[in-house]
Amino acid sequence: MKTTSLRHSLRAVAVASLFALGATAVHAAGPGMGGHDGTQGSRADCVQSGQGGKHVRMGKEHMHRHLHDAALLVPGYGPVGADFVKSLELNDHQAALLKSAQDAQKTLRESHQGQGRDGMKARAQALKDGTLDPKAALAAHDERRQAMQAEHRQIQEKWLAVWDALTPDQQQKVGAHLQERTAKFQERMERRMERHGQRQSS
Repeated sequence: MKTTSLRHSLRAVAVASLFALGATAVHAAGPGMGGHDGTQGSRADCVQSGQGGKHVRMGKEHMHRHLHDAALLVPGYGPVGADFVKSLELNDHQAALLKSAQDAQKTLRESHQGQGRDGMKARAQALKDGTLDPKAALAAHDERRQAMQAEHRQIQEKWLAVWDALTPDQQQKVGAHLQERTAKFQERMERRMERHGQRQSS
């Protein structure tokens, strides 16, 4: 029983860490997750087995809901919603930096979405024509991934500029908000795992 509880707790911590630390990369990547161009989609939730995989999937879904409403991203820690950003009472300089980062993020996300659709169409056509070339597809994917990493880094620099422009009090407020949200998320996941464990034992 103690081993099971420990395993559930570790899973909860892992999912909370996924939410807190993986959010920036996911948001920049768009809906394709690891497979930005659609050729080698890194869908860990599809290969996870057992209940652990189920809770990781729920964690990702929860993360995506927050990302959809994000007005600010703290690189390495995750998104912050528009209502909370309003409470920071940004000055004109801070607001201008935020708008620049938001616009760049939106442009990159739309570009990735379009490339993902184009990749799907190209693979469908290759299957139809019988002209499959896995080596070429993998090489194209690797090339595109490297380019997207560079693009993603440029966006991160914009979000870092926003963070650096915040006052110490504003930064502390953001940190407290992220800490509270992550703690609440972890508690919800632990309760779900406990209920699942009770159903299995009954």
